[in-house]
Parts: sequence; C-alpha cells; structure tokens
Amino acid sequence: MSVTKLQGRNSTPVKPNPGHRMILDILEGRARLKADAKFRLLTVESSAMCATWDIGVPLSEHQCKAYRRLIAVKFGKTISYGELARAVGSSPRAIGGAMARNPFPLIVPCHRVIGADGSIGGWSPIEGIDLKVALLAYEAQDR
Repeated sequence: MSVTKLQGRNSTPVKPNPGHRMILDILEGRARLKADAKFRLLTVESSAMCATWDIGVPLSEHQCKAYRRLIAVKFGKTISYGELARAVGSSPRAIGGAMARNPFPLIVPCHRVIGADGSIGGWSPIEGIDLKVALLAYEAQDR
C-alpha cells in the first residue's frame, strides 16, 4: 500500500513532499533515527532526505529516557503507558506527561502509546484522537 495523502476528518488532503515521505519512512521503519546523548539533536536518515533538528526545547532526563525507548517501538506495534513506565523506571502518569510534551509527534511516535486496556488515550497534535486512530489503523494493516 502506498500512501498518497494523510488527512484527519476535518482537514484538506496534503500531497506528499519529501518531508512527508520522510515521515512515512519513519513510520514504516525505513528511516534511521539517531539522537545525541541528551536527546537535544535528532537526526533522521531516510531515502527521502536526511534531516537534523536541534530540538530547541529543554527535555528532562525522564523525557529523554522515555523518547529513547519509544523510538524503538516498531511500526505496527504499540506499548502501554504502564509498559513504557516500567521500561524507564517511571509511572504511567509521568509517561502521559512526557507524551503530551513530545516536541516531535510522529518522529518520536507517541501515537503508539495506548492504555493497558487497549484504549487510545489522548493525543495532542492537529486532529488529535482522529489522527492517532488513523495512524494506528494504517500501521496495523498487513504489509
């Protein structure tokens, strides 16, 4: 399946450009993510383009640990707030806070974090829950 547009319920479709293709490479596991020790610089290498971002916002040590563990969650997989909390020695509530402050949704795939009971939970980027549900459904499709 090839994605030609991504849209939420109330938005206009967007034609993919290299940045969009890079996001799809990230989502589908074709890109490589590298972060420096403090997760201040994030480099994404994909067939579409290579980009390095200075995150430009202060991240706590907790956020760095949570984001590092989260970028290891593969396309089509999810992790619960509790599982992620146990992996980094934290609490589910603190993980929820870190996800809400994620400066790079999609690249740091906070949409893959769900409730222990399979509930979707929250998501703050544009289109919110609708887009989170669409992304999880897209990733869950057989490839």
